[in-house]
Amino acid sequence: MLRNRFKLVRLVSCCVALALTTNFAVAQTPSQPIDIPVILSLTGPAAFVGKDIQQALRILEASTNAAGGTPIHFDIVDDQTSPSVAVQLATGILDKGNTLILGPILVGTCAAVQPLLKDRAVEYCLSPGIDPPEGGYMFSSGISAQAILIASLHFLQLRGARKIGAILSTDATGQETDRLINLVLKLPANRDLSLVADEHFSQVDLTVAAQFSHLSAAGAQACLCWTTGSGLETLMRGYANAGLHYPLVTSLGNMSSALMDQIAPFGTADLFFPAFSYFAPDAAKGALSKTIASFRRSFDAAGVKPNAAAGLVWDSASIAVETLRQLGPSATAHQMRDFIANLHGYAGIDGIYDFRAVPQRGLPAQYVTMVHWDTAQGTWTPAASR
Repeated sequence: MLRNRFKLVRLVSCCVALALTTNFAVAQTPSQPIDIPVILSLTGPAAFVGKDIQQALRILEASTNAAGGTPIHFDIVDDQTSPSVAVQLATGILDKGNTLILGPILVGTCAAVQPLLKDRAVEYCLSPGIDPPEGGYMFSSGISAQAILIASLHFLQLRGARKIGAILSTDATGQETDRLINLVLKLPANRDLSLVADEHFSQVDLTVAAQFSHLSAAGAQACLCWTTGSGLETLMRGYANAGLHYPLVTSLGNMSSALMDQIAPFGTADLFFPAFSYFAPDAAKGALSKTIASFRRSFDAAGVKPNAAAGLVWDSASIAVETLRQLGPSATAHQMRDFIANLHGYAGIDGIYDFRAVPQRGLPAQYVTMVHWDTAQGTWTPAASR
């Protein structure tokens, strides 16, 4: 009897110890976060965009984790606005076995990384300027550069411009824009428009006085002033010094309040940007309206006003999170690609996504919204077409 009682006590003690050990292990081993590698330009000419995107990612990370589910973490590295550095970073990320990369943020850096992908990883480029091949492993954020230019030229037509000038940077973004302008101008809707001057400048140039002089001599009534980053300050200084007063349309990548403060001495009244739905929330309905409202609450809670960079990354990063949570970080690149390629009816802040209808991008052109910087309010507002 005593021996049996001793065995019983020992059994109970073991069970209690096991239970305590198990509870302790659970308490000490929370769900491991999913690390999402991100390549941004945090230094160099595109740093102002990269830092805005970094800020948006941290806000998204906090709001996503607060909502529950498997925690996520954006592991951000700096490509220094250099294609060669972007390649080095991407190579290291791929060597670690990651099958999804968010970024880089420019046409040139994304294009440099693209050949590394093959079937090893999905890259979600954060520049709408790149045009990935259908069925490939690269996806692009936002609306296509071609659709953006179509909307921009339509806006300029509504404001009475018929003779269009262009001043483009000589980098990869400018070269692709140059090709697309000539393509878009051949569309029937633009038969009344003509490109009267096609000028170029380097990001390191200190003046564009000669380029604006050529536009004036050609009788330009508007300018597609396409560059991203510090080059916009050079363009706006040249525009102001020339005493010109006609509409300028530039890349949405320049929609940074910090950059607007920087170019404020040259005036921003004539400067317009092709943006997305979250800059015109009053026109949004249903699921789109709810997503925009949630997005704005996240930024309000952080005490931050969202820039265009937030629109370039918020939906793309959210889709990346959804993909990794659904499939798990050990999913193959092929599985990642197929999941995104078949995603549809997804309500982001930029519009309702359907990757089956708009391969590699998901967002149709209907969501382009022309905006300008309201200096008095310190925010972006929809622009009147006249």
